[in-house]
Amino acid sequence: MSGPKRAVLYVAYDPTPARLNDLRHFAAKQDRWLERHGPFVRHWLGAEAFSAAVEARRQIDECIQAGDPDGGFDCYGRNWSLFNQAYRSAADAKRQQEYWERQQRMKRQRAAARLVAECKAVWEDAENQALLRRWASSMALCSLATSLGSLAGGPPEQVQREARAWRGKFEKALSAATRASDENARAVQSRIPKLREAIDALGKLDADILPDAAQFRLEKDRLQQRADDAVIREDLRVLHESIASLNELAAVYEKKVRQARFRKATDAVRTALSKCGYSVASRTEAGGTVVLQATGFPFRSVNVEMDPGTDEMKLDVNDERGTHCVKDVQSLQAELARQGMELRIIDWGKGRPQSINQHLEQGLSLGGAR
Repeated sequence: MSGPKRAVLYVAYDPTPARLNDLRHFAAKQDRWLERHGPFVRHWLGAEAFSAAVEARRQIDECIQAGDPDGGFDCYGRNWSLFNQAYRSAADAKRQQEYWERQQRMKRQRAAARLVAECKAVWEDAENQALLRRWASSMALCSLATSLGSLAGGPPEQVQREARAWRGKFEKALSAATRASDENARAVQSRIPKLREAIDALGKLDADILPDAAQFRLEKDRLQQRADDAVIREDLRVLHESIASLNELAAVYEKKVRQARFRKATDAVRTALSKCGYSVASRTEAGGTVVLQATGFPFRSVNVEMDPGTDEMKLDVNDERGTHCVKDVQSLQAELARQGMELRIIDWGKGRPQSINQHLEQGLSLGGAR
């Protein structure tokens, strides 16, 4: 059957195994977190809170066993929010407990020196300092440090009054910093789906087809590591930048992969035509379209146009005797199938001959003809 044809060439790729490997790598970080901070959470929040964290981590393993990377990455993002909130709650429980104990000691001893020492203790606490330095204003920190240094002077009653006032300012600043930290944590959690979308987009790229696949993987791993560190540290700015960088990398390599797949597809079609007994000549037009001109004996030719902007290609099969068109297309489909590609005919052209209808009625595959 002579005349123009159109077809779509599909190259299969399953990103699931690579994404599951990424998920296992990320999940190992939560194992280390539980090993390091689990006893702290258990001590200050109880066994139930620790068990909830362990159960949340176990859900990732269930997703891995079920082959569900989407569910696993969702669990992974939720887990960091749960873990960090548990740690903050434990730290807050620790602070509240220590504060209550200090208050009891103040009631018993009623000593100004003790009040001053307690103020210095909470001020010098590493966790409090880390929280305040990140979320409190420099002016507030300077004011607290200056007023703390002047507490030791004056009568005991005055020292107690000033110490209590300082403690109130400190707790207010610490509460404001905690609220800011919690708001930031929620903002980070809200970006987790965007991060997963960016990682998924990279995971779906058939990067192995590229000559610089190793460089792509290194850059992908570096950006994913940076994003993961930003989630762990709850660094919203770095997380924003990392998501943007991941999306930019996906855009750059999506174009490279598309070009490489097009080159692979054109080479595959050229090879398939040769194996079908054709002599093949090719040329590349100004727009990047590759034209393959195949001739065979007797009186047969196949012209193929492949546009780099689409998976669809045009075939023009000419057979002066009119007896080999369907077989020629089927032979081309078979040769491409041997190379792991599917040629699906979506339009057989005008005037479908009776012979094609008979093939369809007999249930013969024509590579997806409709």
